[in-house]
Amino acid sequence: MANSSDPSSCLSFTSSPHISNASITPNSSASDPPPTPDLLTNLSSNLGRLLADSGGDYSDAEITVEGVPVAVHRCILASRSEFFAELFRRENGDSEQEGKPKYCMSDLLPFGHVGYEAFLVFLSFVYTAKVRDFPVEVSSCVHNVCGHEACRPAIEFSLELMCASSVFGMPDLVSILQRQLIDFVLKALADDVIPILVVAFHCQLSQLIDQCIERVAHSDLDSISLEKALPDEVVEKIKILRRNSQHCCDPNMPAVDPLREKRIRRIHKALDSDDVELMKLLLTESDVTLDEANALHYAAAYCDPKVVAEVLGLGLADVNLRDSRGYTVLHIAVMRKEPSIIILLLSNGARASEPTLEGESAVSICRRLTRQKDYHTKTERGQEANKDRICIDVLEREMQRNPMAGEASISSQITPNDLHMRLLKLENRVAFARLLFPAEAKLAMAISQADTTPEFAGISSLKGSSGNLMEVDLNETPTVQNKRLLSRLESLVKTVSMGRHYFPHCSEVLDKFLQVDLPDLCVLETGTTDEQKIKRQRFLELKEEVQKAFDKDKADKNLSGLSSSSSSLPPKKVGRKSKVMTIKSYQNQAGVLVKNYLLADPFIPYTSVIGGIILCKMVYDLTHLISTFYIKAYGSLTKIQRIEWNSRGISSIHAIFITALSLYFVFWSDLFSDQQHLGLITFRSSPLSVFGLGVSVGYFCSDLGMLLWLYPCLGGMEYVFHHSLAGIAVAYSMFSGEGQLYTYMILISEITTPEINMRWYLDTAGLKRSSAYLLNGIVIFLSWLAARILLFGYMFYHVYLHYDMIIQMHTYGYLLVFVVPSVLAVMNLMWFGKIIKGLMKQLAKMQ
Repeated sequence: MANSSDPSSCLSFTSSPHISNASITPNSSASDPPPTPDLLTNLSSNLGRLLADSGGDYSDAEITVEGVPVAVHRCILASRSEFFAELFRRENGDSEQEGKPKYCMSDLLPFGHVGYEAFLVFLSFVYTAKVRDFPVEVSSCVHNVCGHEACRPAIEFSLELMCASSVFGMPDLVSILQRQLIDFVLKALADDVIPILVVAFHCQLSQLIDQCIERVAHSDLDSISLEKALPDEVVEKIKILRRNSQHCCDPNMPAVDPLREKRIRRIHKALDSDDVELMKLLLTESDVTLDEANALHYAAAYCDPKVVAEVLGLGLADVNLRDSRGYTVLHIAVMRKEPSIIILLLSNGARASEPTLEGESAVSICRRLTRQKDYHTKTERGQEANKDRICIDVLEREMQRNPMAGEASISSQITPNDLHMRLLKLENRVAFARLLFPAEAKLAMAISQADTTPEFAGISSLKGSSGNLMEVDLNETPTVQNKRLLSRLESLVKTVSMGRHYFPHCSEVLDKFLQVDLPDLCVLETGTTDEQKIKRQRFLELKEEVQKAFDKDKADKNLSGLSSSSSSLPPKKVGRKSKVMTIKSYQNQAGVLVKNYLLADPFIPYTSVIGGIILCKMVYDLTHLISTFYIKAYGSLTKIQRIEWNSRGISSIHAIFITALSLYFVFWSDLFSDQQHLGLITFRSSPLSVFGLGVSVGYFCSDLGMLLWLYPCLGGMEYVFHHSLAGIAVAYSMFSGEGQLYTYMILISEITTPEINMRWYLDTAGLKRSSAYLLNGIVIFLSWLAARILLFGYMFYHVYLHYDMIIQMHTYGYLLVFVVPSVLAVMNLMWFGKIIKGLMKQLAKMQ
């Protein structure tokens, strides 16, 4: 049974009469005399002792929280909570031990997290109907001057308790906690309100949600942070409130450039996909810099540490730059509490003493976010230290700013003997560091990129090596081997330097261990001068043996059977392995080509246009092939008629493709919806929308080329004008990203193309008097009316409603939005008149 403090003690924010009244059974009769306060108090105390009693085993179930089993009484939980009543009714325990069903807290929660201490407080309320004092070690931070009224640990503990109360169905406790959290919202920092809003959303606490939204909407939190942390509908409410607020209506505020915002978001998307190369391409093609996009801030907040290291390696970002809220990159990394990123930034010149606009340093931010339990808990040898404690230690050490005691410089002129001996010393030091201080060693190795270099085969306890001094690869020349070992030595020296600088206490313990507890480990560098000479001589002998083995393997490489001292493979196997590696290399290169070039955002317009032209050629050939075998009339057609027959197959397939895509974007996708506040709709686009327009541009180029090549056999000047105008408009929208919504509205009119082509097919095949020909005419009339008359009217109405957005487009795009649809609308009306006349003539003939 879990030990706890006196369960009868009450939290200061609620009164005992209120809690006692909440515990009265609702089924009690009105005529029954109410129980006296003394009886209720005694009952509460007795049940509290039952929960706290670890001597008597009266429990009949266990719930494991954070790896610790908590004994509970099913009858009490079932009587107080419908959730537990249903759970125990199903008897859905994982396993049984002494007849007790067992449950895991993580399996019971649909959202959120409930820690061990929070669950004990929750159980205390279930048993006693009183909220006991929150444990100080998990509800207060380690900041020296914090009053702990609304610091992050206090908020997180209340949120854990709220999750348990909401999920397990304790409305009385939910009401108490909601009042406390509303008080937190008024006192806490804006960043600390975000987790409250997330839990309130999942628990459906409307009053708390409204308070949080009001607070966040009037804060300086940026939209990207909100979109990353909050559900979409909550973000939408915040944006609406901000737009309607007096602050957002200030005419003196600078206007937001939607095109620039779009480019910044593309850079952030590249970072989300860990594609630094794509980010570099986006920076090259735009006028946005890394600092203007706050790319380093974004990477420190949301990306893998390796991505942060790559961005820092570009040397294009100011590591001490402040964002719109006055935070440096180090402040953002500290809020994330990721030690590897903090050390990366400090190693690249980040200033730990730089304060925020509120005067807080990085270490004070970290202390305000860290629980006392996490900071003061002692870590045993071999166990990973808490990340929060590591962050604070690293930052405080940096504040003291002891210069890094670097190892001796590494020279390429170092003798091979000394190189091997230094490698042995450093490899074993790092190996024991990984055993004794795994978290700290892992961080130092990651920052130094020691994992990217092959380990030197020494007296390494990690691998259980028997003590070979050199790992022989007979296919490796001495020059290449020396470069590899120097690279490994450099990374190990940097690892040890990082450890000495950021983890001095760990380094001191490690020094003592290697010198006192394991004196024979450094036997290669101890002893008299004569003994060291003997060891160096042995190194020379080993080197000569390796060189002889290398020469022998090189001379006998064509022999299939080698002595046991040679590790080379038969030439046939080596060749086969080399061929497989070559194929894999080509596959990797092809994958990189497709990912970084063909499908990268900057190249999608070009690849899609080329792809559209290639697809047109494929459809042309397939139409010719299929028609030759399955259409009898095809063989009797003239050459020009066959070319037109095949070209109409291209236009039909393109029409089906682009109509389906256009209907999706205009009516079903949220990309151009007025409900999505992703910037002006005239500047919205996506990789898929650009790709679809690129395919259409490829089609228009192909079809226009055929029209001009065989002019006027495939169509008159009106077709050339129509294709040219449409192709130019679509190409501009694709490359600029402007007006794509209206482009797709116009492209919906392509739905009439298959019907027009079918009419030509029927006419060419001699079926002009068939009922299919009449039915085709009716379908053409209806589709033309819907897609080329009514839809254009809707488009002009949409343009009228969003004129304030359209006027912000480039002049060329502005003209295209008005000129192209207007000209096409006139041409559609002219053709529609011809369609009506033809249909009426056909109906007259049928009568």
